[in-house]
Amino acid sequence: MNFAPDRAFYRPRVLLALVVLVGAGYGLGLAESGPERLSDGRVVGPEDPQKGCIKCHDGEVRAWEGTTHFEAYEELDGSEKAEEILENLGFDDYAVEVAKCQTCHVTMYAEDEGDELEGKWGISCESCHGPASDWVDLHQDYGKTAEGVKITPEERAKETAEHRLARIASSVAAGMIRPENLYDLASNCMGCHSVPDPELVDVGGHTAGSVGFELVAWSQGHVRHNFLHGGKNEAAKPERLHLLYVIGKVVDLEFGLRGLSKATDDGAYKEAMMARVSSALEAISAVKSALGDAHSEVLAVIMAAGNEKTEAAADKVRDAGKALAESLGDGSGLAGISELLPDPSTYIVEKRSGR
Repeated sequence: MNFAPDRAFYRPRVLLALVVLVGAGYGLGLAESGPERLSDGRVVGPEDPQKGCIKCHDGEVRAWEGTTHFEAYEELDGSEKAEEILENLGFDDYAVEVAKCQTCHVTMYAEDEGDELEGKWGISCESCHGPASDWVDLHQDYGKTAEGVKITPEERAKETAEHRLARIASSVAAGMIRPENLYDLASNCMGCHSVPDPELVDVGGHTAGSVGFELVAWSQGHVRHNFLHGGKNEAAKPERLHLLYVIGKVVDLEFGLRGLSKATDDGAYKEAMMARVSSALEAISAVKSALGDAHSEVLAVIMAAGNEKTEAAADKVRDAGKALAESLGDGSGLAGISELLPDPSTYIVEKRSGR
């Protein structure tokens, strides 16, 4: 793996907070969390020939294979830093066998319902988009032709616009997290990148969140797999970058508040969460100033809640943030924040060739 010298702190063997998420994280407001959310046969796996992501999203899977997310299991297994953290916490197991670690580093998989869960991948497609067995049949149902013939995935260009909208809605209702559901997707990221576990940090010695995590820089470098509309792994359009920046800062504030509400004792974790909240509030204030009157009311609500620093305040930020994400639409009205975005030269790029 090639790491730039000034990015050494992103190496998973050194800091276990690198990778995004396996079980949708802690306290996301989703139905479940942790490895249990990806258990009991609900994980299909990226390589399943019938229902796996690779059937229709070969490009995305191969892009994933060139990321540290792909190697998260291997990196965790035998990591000296991981074993040190577990020893501090009183565990004598390997990290890949401990739920505290599995939650954010491993995709747990059972071949058949009732089989024992095993770690099979690192951070996989379903880690971010939800366990596919809940929604994959809906997602792959492209309807029928006028003659009543079922449309196969290879023929999906024949799907009607009306059916596509209904298919997307039903898939989302069943638990699929699509890229368009930006607040939920960003929450999945922050569910692990904020490391919402004071004991893991203050006792174990884990880092209190991924150092320098910023949604635009990390998603457009390390995670990017933007094939949907152009067939190539294209850079996101400016409008999408604007959305990522604004929603990313709001989600950062929400999870900073959630972490702060758990920090009952002074220590590294509490200090880190206070810094996260302060930084997010500063960024949101700059967004509000850049946009002027546009969206000012909901941004003011978010900032006011951020100053309360409680779990209830985090809920207020989440609710207002989701309303903001809805009102922002495709991001075309956010050009005023362009100067706030990180420079592309700062994007976290750690891609490898893949398979």
